[in-house]
Amino acid sequence: MTNHRPLGVMLIAGYFCLKAAVLSIAIAIAYTSPELQPDAKDLIAYLVPMITKLHIGSIDFVFALPFALLRLAVGLGIWFLKKWARTLVVLDLSWAFCRAAIGLAMYLSIDHKLPPLPSSSLYLTIDVIISAYILVYLLDSDVKRTFGVRE
Repeated sequence: MTNHRPLGVMLIAGYFCLKAAVLSIAIAIAYTSPELQPDAKDLIAYLVPMITKLHIGSIDFVFALPFALLRLAVGLGIWFLKKWARTLVVLDLSWAFCRAAIGLAMYLSIDHKLPPLPSSSLYLTIDVIISAYILVYLLDSDVKRTFGVRE
């Protein structure tokens, strides 16, 4: 395995570490500042949508901490060119895109009288574009070799 770290790998690692930092700050704000808690919980819901499905009440933001730690670990794993981190990101993004495609196909095939899809936020749109870039980039054969994956 080579020690050369491509720019794209550094950007992806930075992206995951930045998401972990933002999520950690939102958790800290939700925990320490009751007046800012609703805004922090909204940000946490954007960053970790499955948290809202727990319906636990006022402590649901605490369950976002493992997600922040996981994103940090993946970011550091990508930075240090660990094969497990690349594999985890590829599997996670592939699963997310497949789930979204199946959901969209089901939505479009059920009934055309359904209301239009809810408008997405700017954050969601940017996140989908970045995620697609990351997936395509990590599937590139040169990047695979950088991580020590054999073809």
